[in-house]
Amino acid sequence: MRLYTNCQRSFLLSLMLLLICSTAMAQSPTYKVGRPPTAEELRTWDNLVGPDGRELPVGKGTAQEGSVIFAARCAMCHGQDGVGNWPYARLTGGVGTLNTPKPIKTPASNMPYATTIFDFIQRAMPAWPMPRNLTSDNVYALTAFILAKSGIIKDTDVMDKNSLVEVQMPNRHGFYPDPPQDKPDDKDGTWLPLWEHAPEAAIGSPGSQVQDGALKDIQGTVKEDGDKLKFVADEDGTIWNVMNPEILKGHEGEHVELNVHLYPSKGSIHVHSIERLKN
Repeated sequence: MRLYTNCQRSFLLSLMLLLICSTAMAQSPTYKVGRPPTAEELRTWDNLVGPDGRELPVGKGTAQEGSVIFAARCAMCHGQDGVGNWPYARLTGGVGTLNTPKPIKTPASNMPYATTIFDFIQRAMPAWPMPRNLTSDNVYALTAFILAKSGIIKDTDVMDKNSLVEVQMPNRHGFYPDPPQDKPDDKDGTWLPLWEHAPEAAIGSPGSQVQDGALKDIQGTVKEDGDKLKFVADEDGTIWNVMNPEILKGHEGEHVELNVHLYPSKGSIHVHSIERLKN
């Protein structure tokens, strides 16, 4: 009994000392050390960019401009043209491989939004100990470089706060739920997956019933339409706009089989691979 009483006294004494010290610290002077951050400093630190791109800064850049910056600031780790330099990540290519026996996971092949590439470069690159002093123009140019080297945009396409959000990433619809969850669960504020999220309804297209983002092999003919290239499907004669027409250059008038992501709501396809067919 005496041992128990002594233990109680020791516990109460420790608790009282802790409360006294806490009170003293709360009443201690501040010594006028430091200052509140300025609005500009807060803006510099609070620079997370979401999928809708509302937080994107003013600026612009092309892949051609980004290639120079990449060679000087990035290639030492990520390899020439972003093909990887172990143990550092590969950044380009791999589009259309995620559902194959040898998937190549890169920002270009995996990320659903181009703004995520911009966001990561802006907040985390170059890695320590190199100075993190890329301008907004630099980040737009590097983002464009990664996208162009992966066949998603052209070398001359200008990326800015308006055009970047319009880029259709190949794996945009490769996540569940679709679209990806962008708000906390409304029950308790957590980020648990919304498994009950209903898949979006199928979108009709001429002669077919498929969802946006569906991966499919289609046969047809590459046609020139002025300065643009279009694809005429054998199955139903649908004429598709091509989101990355540079991959079809040199195949004008040829009968081919394409592996594509279909976007019926836009009447467009994103081509991953092309194979000539014998007539």
